[in-house]
Amino acid sequence: MITIRQSRVRPKNRVQTPSDKQPTEQTQSYIAPIGGWSTNSPLASPGANTALVLENFWPTSTSIEPRGGTTIRCTIAAAVEKLFQYRAGYNKTYFAADLENIYEFTDATVSGTALAPVISGQTNADYSTLEMQTDGGSYLTIVNGVDLAQIYDGTNWQQLTDLSAPFAITGISTDELIHIWAYRNRTFFIERGSMNAWYLGINSVAGPATKLPLAGVFNNGGALLFGATWSSDSGESMDDRCVFGTDQGEFAVYRGDPSDASSWKLEGVYEIGEPLGKNASMSVGGDLVIATKDGLIPISAAVSKDETQLKLYAHSFQIDPVWRREAILSGNLSGWRVTKWSSRNMAVVAPPKKLATQGYCWAVNLQSGAWAKVTGWTIGDIAVLGGNLHYGDKTGNIFLCDSGGFDNGAPFECRVCFSFDHLGAPGALKIAHAMKTVWKHTAPFNARLTVASDYNPSFGSAPSVPLTESGGEGTWDVSDWDVDDWATDSDTYSIVEKWESVSGQGETLAPQIQVTSAQNGKLDCELVTAHLVYSVGAHLP
Repeated sequence: MITIRQSRVRPKNRVQTPSDKQPTEQTQSYIAPIGGWSTNSPLASPGANTALVLENFWPTSTSIEPRGGTTIRCTIAAAVEKLFQYRAGYNKTYFAADLENIYEFTDATVSGTALAPVISGQTNADYSTLEMQTDGGSYLTIVNGVDLAQIYDGTNWQQLTDLSAPFAITGISTDELIHIWAYRNRTFFIERGSMNAWYLGINSVAGPATKLPLAGVFNNGGALLFGATWSSDSGESMDDRCVFGTDQGEFAVYRGDPSDASSWKLEGVYEIGEPLGKNASMSVGGDLVIATKDGLIPISAAVSKDETQLKLYAHSFQIDPVWRREAILSGNLSGWRVTKWSSRNMAVVAPPKKLATQGYCWAVNLQSGAWAKVTGWTIGDIAVLGGNLHYGDKTGNIFLCDSGGFDNGAPFECRVCFSFDHLGAPGALKIAHAMKTVWKHTAPFNARLTVASDYNPSFGSAPSVPLTESGGEGTWDVSDWDVDDWATDSDTYSIVEKWESVSGQGETLAPQIQVTSAQNGKLDCELVTAHLVYSVGAHLP
């Protein structure tokens, strides 16, 4: 163990008093902040195992690890506004949309391909999509409330009108439909700027549409914005309920068959806060979770709790100040996206495109509720396609996420600032001397260790990158970490722990760590613990 001790010169012939004694060095140990990014706890009394800054690190149940990079998948002619997929059969088909066109690609599409449109002449890309299985096959329907709806059968696209063939929808013009979802094997729609929903026959993707007026149900006015199925058992069963949400933050819950007056029952109307868009919701464990200006609110809480207490039950409560600030900055209810990435047990919340130039989104571990911030992604839309996360940017690039160790060929920085701690001596000066971090790893990387003081994260420049290929044998940077060989077996983790001298003083201290990802493969390392050696000085005036 390397420790740095301060020296003092004591005058001769002087009796040592308690105030003359050399401060005793102490060690504080920190578990990796698996509790995630937290901005909603007192700075002087933070939550357990949380971080004030957690960027491009992903909190797992045992450690934090750098996120993967992004690689370009394909490109379209203009800014990416929407990504969606057709999942029937073994060969999945993916779609990207700009304001005027829709483009198609598959897993077989060569990376970097410039796509050609399969649909042109559109005027809006705020699509809502639904893939529906019927006896005749699987069909994908898209609506945007401006252009005529389109349906895809796995090979061909067709506009939906009252006279189109082989599929037609009668009763309402499909360019008035802004949202689509399924409930009990029926396709439901929301009519633009109204309190009307519409539905088709059972197991139907076309045919007569029946109007479902809801004007007298809600108390706060506005218009219907979205609909969804809410199931308490996460599957298709008699527990499923149909939810209709308005742009004023009310939602109505129905149960039964809308074509049967004896079974179609209103269970209640509740307030949840203004939703942040028609595509800003997801299903988690059967519960329906909606992004609102007050947070990421589960419907189950809105039904059982008072509206004034909802933010206490929000999945976003841990980052509530940041969430509310960004919701206010967005200035409208459209454009927010919530995407669940089931294979990684993760959800991603992307802000509206008007804020996308800031290059960030938020990610939450759906198992632990731990949050992190992802920087460097200027998101036009984000979606899971074929089980993998993708996002499109304002220049028309479509990226595969969690791929490699670069962001489109550029390095990116991962950084964490632990929560500040008065280290058991409130009001006293603390002086940092040395830090040690413990990592599991399979490939070389450099980490820069610093100490922040008095609630002020203060990161320096990003650390350098080892001059070795990912997965090969390398050494730590001599100036930072001394010289140690890395394991050459990529299937075997090694443990590294080295002390470094650090500086910093204040009433409160917080360890900081920076890692640069800049290699062909994903940076395979996990932070387990950190240790800080410090001494306590006099009480501050």
